[in-house]
Amino acid sequence: MIGIVIFLFVFLARLIGATIALFSEVLPDWVMNYKLVFTCCLCGGFGGILYCLRGVYLNYSVKKSFTSKWYPWYIIRPFVSIHTDQSCKKSMLFISPRKIVLKKSPSLLKILKTLTNKPMTDNKL
Repeated sequence: MIGIVIFLFVFLARLIGATIALFSEVLPDWVMNYKLVFTCCLCGGFGGILYCLRGVYLNYSVKKSFTSKWYPWYIIRPFVSIHTDQSCKKSMLFISPRKIVLKKSPSLLKILKTLTNKPMTDNKL
């Protein structure tokens, strides 16, 4: 159990270091071009770490049910949180330019009109 807690705090320290490096703009240009994506990844990492630390506290101190079968979950969870937030940000990047996609795709605009049963123009999207 101590190993898991140490791992989580080391991971947290590395996330804090990455956050400081990202916002002090000392990283290469290719990283700074994707600052928003990396910020989302860091937020996901912080959320995953806090969730795991809360889980350790609840399962070890409160419920007294902390067993070694949960070790892989506590190690994998922060990485999954980072990847999930990164994937969500990528999805948001594809959703944002929807006006451009709809202007070039009249069939998609026609489908949306039939789904909403309302007249829809490009300027109302």
